Amino acid sequence: MELVNANTVLLGGFNPHIIQPSWLVEQEVAADNTEETGVSVQINIGGGAQPIRFNLGGFEWEVGLTRLKISSDEGCDPSHIIKKLLELLPHTPIRAVGHNFQFRDAERKWEQPLASLPNEHLFHDKLGEQVSSAIVSTTKRNGDVDLKIVITVSSHEALIDANYHRGVDGHSGALNAIDSFGADLEHITDIAEGMCGRETRHA
Repeated sequence: MELVNANTVLLGGFNPHIIQPSWLVEQEVAADNTEETGVSVQINIGGGAQPIRFNLGGFEWEVGLTRLKISSDEGCDPSHIIKKLLELLPHTPIRAVGHNFQFRDAERKWEQPLASLPNEHLFHDKLGEQVSSAIVSTTKRNGDVDLKIVITVSSHEALIDANYHRGVDGHSGALNAIDSFGADLEHITDIAEGMCGRETRHA
């Protein structure tokens, strides 16, 4: 099983005109690699603001008016970058922080039985090879974390998607939630390894 994506999402109020690659490099929030990766700006022809997307400092950024997402396909922790950003923008209103992780496993032989569709072969005959089934589990962890785990199973792979959501009140609460990335990753890794019976691979 392999960790294929990890990201942190902040919900609040952001200014995409400020949080841009040139400004982030100038303020030493992230290293400049835009010549290698470029910047992609989405334009909504129908009107309305769309987030800008770019790669910078080894992370993929998505900056919108109410949502900031920083992700890594190698499972890298973006906490240090986000904290630097909030130090520069201390009055940014943050109402929630989410850490999200996705694991992929090409093997379906797990220690814990995987969910499967009733008469799976019939579904494949009627609908094709992309048929999959999913289990969704939600819980409250440590009293303040909403944890949602989705396990999706198809004929060729199994995916575990985990979301650790924390509502925050104020700047200090946001920083504490951001610092929880490592603990959340360790927690979901233990769960994933317990289910599949194998060690997970991280970058």
